[in-house]
Amino acid sequence: MPRRGERTRDFTEPAQDERPLRLGGLWELKTSTAIGRKATVRVDTTGFACRRLADELAAELADYVELKRPHPTGVFTYRRGLLELCSFVDRQAGEQASACSLALDEPDVSFYIREWIRALPGQFEEGSTRPYFLAADVLSLIRFRGQHPERALAPAVQRVLTIAVPVNRGGTRELEEFTRVEKRQLVRAA
Repeated sequence: MPRRGERTRDFTEPAQDERPLRLGGLWELKTSTAIGRKATVRVDTTGFACRRLADELAAELADYVELKRPHPTGVFTYRRGLLELCSFVDRQAGEQASACSLALDEPDVSFYIREWIRALPGQFEEGSTRPYFLAADVLSLIRFRGQHPERALAPAVQRVLTIAVPVNRGGTRELEEFTRVEKRQLVRAA
């Protein structure tokens, strides 16, 4: 039995080939499962008008993968949240999308983050937990950035982190007069 101070760490440093690789706007994140199965998760930020924001979030995801080495399924969920937020910002910000950054006050990225979180439940079936996990994953990437001493967060973005995720973890519940299926039927009939 090792004595105090002689203990070694029970985890290994990632090998050089497992470190995140960035080629232009394409991020390659290498992860592995508990049984050693390897997976590569690619995040392509080149197609976004809000490329600065997408690269900031992708860099946080790369750091997260390198430090925590999560299961590939979790990394795919983080990637999906990142890509969906950036697509939403591209649609909503218009010409201001290229100036969006987590570190800048203008344009107000926190507004787009809050609006994206509010819009998420409408994109999934009633009772789905996906909106909660997508919102929580993106907020955790932003929180991870805020913990880094050399990376800045705008004050408005920091305030977004103090609110609870406004999507219920147990799933969403309709509060409308008509269900989503009935609404689709009404739209088709119209």
